[in-house]
Amino acid sequence: MKVFNLIIAVILVFSTSLSYAQDKTAQDFSPEQMQKAIEMYQHDMDIVRLMDLKEIGALIKEYKSKKGVYPFQNKTTGALIVPIATKEQIAKINFGRDPRKPVVFHYNDFVKTLEDGLERKISLPFDPQRVFSGRQNFYLYEVIDDYYTLAIHLFNEYDFAQEVGKDWYKVEVSSLPNPNLPIWDYDALMNNKSFQNAIAIPLKKEGYVEPFRQKLRDEVGFN
Repeated sequence: MKVFNLIIAVILVFSTSLSYAQDKTAQDFSPEQMQKAIEMYQHDMDIVRLMDLKEIGALIKEYKSKKGVYPFQNKTTGALIVPIATKEQIAKINFGRDPRKPVVFHYNDFVKTLEDGLERKISLPFDPQRVFSGRQNFYLYEVIDDYYTLAIHLFNEYDFAQEVGKDWYKVEVSSLPNPNLPIWDYDALMNNKSFQNAIAIPLKKEGYVEPFRQKLRDEVGFN
């Protein structure tokens, strides 16, 4: 059943990529064109993911500056995790299998915590890829004791990212950085030339992501 579900998910990603590229269906594409469509789609989604990392990290930094602690810090002992995702994106994720037995908060909890601390409305971004395709398609915020981490997952390779698997790379910022992995200090990554160059690359298809994300906000929603 898991293999079947993954196959369905991959087909949906193919379909999304093809429509994203040229508003055509799979039967209109050769295998080479299909691969190019996927690469175009993930090229843009990765740039958006990196910009989202910058935006969410800035909110966490601002919250810490105003409140003296990170969001959800001191809420529990041990690990606390917040999947920044729609209901759909995490529907099949079993966080109970995590051996750390973390406390789990969700998107709406995170938004409320940020809004209460920053005293303004927040529109928190989330991974623009709707369906799972073998690579984690949601962002993850974690707090353990007095430090936090924020992670996103990418399709393409970047020299500031960790390789996880085929077409799967992870970028992580933390208040407890580890250059050997790498896990980045937020400011250090923001000042990294390769990162700056990556988020400055124009999208191949402008005007798609935010209307699509708003559609997911309206039709799918969050926990």
